[in-house]
Amino acid sequence: MERNCKKCELIINPNIMATGGYALLDATTGLVPSSSLPSDIPKLATIVDVDLKTVAQTTLYTVPAFSSGCVITDVILMISASDTATVGATLNVGMTPSWNEWIGSTALTTLTSLYETQSLNNTATGRTPMAFGPDDVIKLDITVGATATSLRATVVVLGFNL
Repeated sequence: MERNCKKCELIINPNIMATGGYALLDATTGLVPSSSLPSDIPKLATIVDVDLKTVAQTTLYTVPAFSSGCVITDVILMISASDTATVGATLNVGMTPSWNEWIGSTALTTLTSLYETQSLNNTATGRTPMAFGPDDVIKLDITVGATATSLRATVVVLGFNL
């Protein structure tokens, strides 16, 4: 459970506290800027400007050939641009051929406003985290585009290589 310390503009989060850090809130947005997160959060990739309106696949991460594999623990989407969005996208996350091995069809119908965030960690199916092998290509598959003039997101992939 997060607690805000208004006097010092700190956010105290047990997940951040476990790593020994505090995150300063951005006074304009009220969000925790990524620059203030502890450096030991295992971020594999950041993909900017992902179009959530168009049905398409976007490569999130390619597991290096030299690794023994990769474990993905979380995929986080944050809306970075929104213009008249009324319904968010429906998507999968996984590998070929169906792109849904990790996250099956998930409707993000209310993810439409600037700075809204959604974590995809598949706790519903018990497949969190999920392992992938060397050279596997993990993609975000938009199966139903958002209803919007435009809807774009920054996507962060969390996990680690073995």
